[in-house]
Amino acid sequence: MKQKEFVEFLHTRNLSDDDIEAAVKDLNDFEMYLANAGKGIEEAEVDDVKGYISNLIAEERNTWDTLLALARYFYVAGPNEVYIYFTAILGAREVIPSISRRLAEIAGEDVRDRVFEGIELPPLGSPPETVPPVTALLVERLMGLGPETCHNVLAYNHHGIPEESFNKHKKWYEEAENLEAFLRKVHEEAVAELDEHAKSGKVWYEQVTFPQRCRRLGVD
Repeated sequence: MKQKEFVEFLHTRNLSDDDIEAAVKDLNDFEMYLANAGKGIEEAEVDDVKGYISNLIAEERNTWDTLLALARYFYVAGPNEVYIYFTAILGAREVIPSISRRLAEIAGEDVRDRVFEGIELPPLGSPPETVPPVTALLVERLMGLGPETCHNVLAYNHHGIPEESFNKHKKWYEEAENLEAFLRKVHEEAVAELDEHAKSGKVWYEQVTFPQRCRRLGVD
């Protein structure tokens, strides 16, 4: 286990000594869980994380701080696929609350309360596939408010991507002869980028989406 590197990294996040101690304990608990399964933490896989978090949920120990501590460790030590899984289960928690705030701004709190009545996210740490049914119900209710309201609520930066990330495409749109020309340029760039990653062996998710989620979740 790369505990020394982990602790050094936590110091860069300006955590208190107590918070660092708690994060290390969370990591040690997971390491013990793996040891009982005959594995070292360097052998951890996504299925191991799913099993462990399932236990945390059952014991009501699935706190944000605990999951964030584990996410930060795998950000430091890898493997990347385990860290990416953590970004998926933590990142999804931000979108629906953001939609709630946006709806209240546009249509008022009474409408927001009516739309969100009975809608609850699965327990923190639940697999990503547990979120779509909740999302489907929410979108159905938003559509019932009319296409304009639904569009204005959903067509928003709910993932918190920095504005500067859109600067290039904004410039392309302003320079394009028409919408079709703009979309063609965006498509050609995406294909070229995917082709480059395919040839180099880089993972597109890891190179693009991955860093954005790191910054948004406060991990990196």
